[in-house]
Amino acid sequence: FYIDQNDKDIYKEIEKNLFNNKDNKDLFIFAISEGFKLKKRKKLKSKYGFVRREYLTPGDWAFIYAVAIDTEGIEVLLKMDRVFEIAEEYAHSGIILIKNRLSSIPYGDELKKIEQELMDNYENLINE
Repeated sequence: FYIDQNDKDIYKEIEKNLFNNKDNKDLFIFAISEGFKLKKRKKLKSKYGFVRREYLTPGDWAFIYAVAIDTEGIEVLLKMDRVFEIAEEYAHSGIILIKNRLSSIPYGDELKKIEQELMDNYENLINE
């Protein structure tokens, strides 16, 4: 899966400041969930390889498929490139939304609160 080249530093900053011990896959999934929750998608301008497909769990794939189906209908599963593109677009918007939330709050307990909200959002979306 790709992220926008310009988002690389944002992912690094969020991993460092918010999601210690999370890997690229988890950050990417959280970004998708944030973009999807707010129905914000944005096309990538320049692609940078970020998550290898084989690192995704069956639950991650189910979430990505559910997002794609909700966005464009069941027939989207016949076009896997489109499924990937939808996930990447939601992640592109989502990571910027997360960054904007982080830049508007002080460090400390509020960061943990946002981390928990993002994790809860993802859990709620996969359990719907």
